[in-house]
Amino acid sequence: MGVDSGKALSQNPCLHTTSLDSIHSIITFLESKGIHQKDLGRIFGMCPKILTSDIKTELNPVFNFLSYDLRVPDQHYRKVINKCPRLLISSVRDQLKPALFYLQRLGFRDLHALAYQDPVLLVSSVEKTLIPKLDFLVSIGFSRADAVGMVLRCPGLFTFSIENNFKPKFEYFAKEMEGSLEE
Repeated sequence: MGVDSGKALSQNPCLHTTSLDSIHSIITFLESKGIHQKDLGRIFGMCPKILTSDIKTELNPVFNFLSYDLRVPDQHYRKVINKCPRLLISSVRDQLKPALFYLQRLGFRDLHALAYQDPVLLVSSVEKTLIPKLDFLVSIGFSRADAVGMVLRCPGLFTFSIENNFKPKFEYFAKEMEGSLEE
């Protein structure tokens, strides 16, 4: 399938004791959800934990979330999963729903865009990723309303590192370019 077995085993030691039948069941399940065989190597390479997931308690709830909460039609699961394979290893209760609720509270209304363009936001930690990035924008002088408006217009802002992206770019803009916050 093209999966780096050493990397997969180091990231998911449970693979050592997993039966081929169990792995085959997961492959069959994912194919039944519209994921193509050619996609599986990349998906498993990025998220080898999927190979030892429980279909009933871990994978099926993700597809229910996609269907009921994000309103993704069955025939489009492949597009969303290929965009963000980490969805398959995320807890619906502890990760996906809290992220969706937080984003909706901020003002994200376009579920289609969230599912197809920015699903990585759903696998981002609200407390460790989303809130700190919004707080950083406020800390450099934006009002909360302006900071929220920025991330609503450009959700990709939530994907950038504060230390490696926001801070150095803002410092360059403010000091070297002598730019103002209004700009």
